[in-house]
Amino acid sequence: MIVMKVSDLMATKVISCSGDTPLSQVMGKMKQNGIHQMPVIDNGMLAGMVELRTIITRELDPVSAKARTVMTSTATISPDADAEDAVSLLIKSGSRALPVVNDNAVIGIISETDLLKVELKDGPVESLLSRCDYVEPSDDLGKAEHIMRYNNVSRVPVVDKGKVVGMVDTMDLISVYLKGKQKFTPRGRESGEKDKVPMYSISAGTVMKPPVIIGKREKISKVAALLQKNEHIAAYETGTVYTVTPKDILETLFTPEGGVPVQVTHLREDPITEAKINKILLKSSATIMKIEPAAGTMNIYVETHHDEGKKKYSMRARLPTPKGLFVAHEWGWNITDVAQNLAGTLEKEILRKYGRDRTMGKRAGESRKQA
Repeated sequence: MIVMKVSDLMATKVISCSGDTPLSQVMGKMKQNGIHQMPVIDNGMLAGMVELRTIITRELDPVSAKARTVMTSTATISPDADAEDAVSLLIKSGSRALPVVNDNAVIGIISETDLLKVELKDGPVESLLSRCDYVEPSDDLGKAEHIMRYNNVSRVPVVDKGKVVGMVDTMDLISVYLKGKQKFTPRGRESGEKDKVPMYSISAGTVMKPPVIIGKREKISKVAALLQKNEHIAAYETGTVYTVTPKDILETLFTPEGGVPVQVTHLREDPITEAKINKILLKSSATIMKIEPAAGTMNIYVETHHDEGKKKYSMRARLPTPKGLFVAHEWGWNITDVAQNLAGTLEKEILRKYGRDRTMGKRAGESRKQA
């Protein structure tokens, strides 16, 4: 097996912004260069990362809002690190790309797509496919954005008469988003948020890109090669749509230490509170790992609402497993309690499913024995 280094795979052209760069300019750079994440560099030092999906799913004015508004902290990696170490760090951090740093300077970017060039464990891609929600060509982009927001995904298939005819991703929404954010129109939401006008007047069929359709028995190596050129990949079978992402494939190279991988999106609290929440989720991931070692990444999406000066939190969890996708949702005023309740709900659902299957199997065995 050839051991590849980060320096062998990384992109050396670094597209960056400062913390004060307007989001409109950030998205313009992303669209021009076809990237979904961008490092934020202030005074020559890495300050964080900005992700396109975060911008698209937030209610912000891209002209006045700055990069630091949506910037998050990021892990970094050395150019001399093994590519497999980059895979592990990428999955643990939940990022799509990592800054490559040498002597405190960002000298490159390594993305999940870059890492698909490493030697992969081959076999049918079927076990890596995830069922997904989809829209129809006549559905407005607001529905696609809603799916992205609540399912924590960057792309949504478009299905017409039982056939996958296109894909809409965050990159496709940039132009629409910029146009819509120049003007706000109240829609009477209880939370006081205001919808983007064009999102609800433009159909998915007008912006979708052609999909690449694969079979469920396609080899992982072939799908990885396709993903390096086009992430609009889907599979379809008897009314169910499936997608596969670069991270799904990279997870085949990753062995979790103590628990399934956890990805938390939009958690913006003080360091002590974040540490408490991460501890709760990591403990839960270890419990889930014992029940189902083949479980995928536990995706947690946090939303903060303001009600009469008080914060109200909503947390959603999605966990793909060989027995299907498990989903949980909790809300409340204390975010630590919400995280604890969410973890408990998810664990109970998994135990109920796996426990029932084991019981049914045992009873079936007993019946055969008695017969």
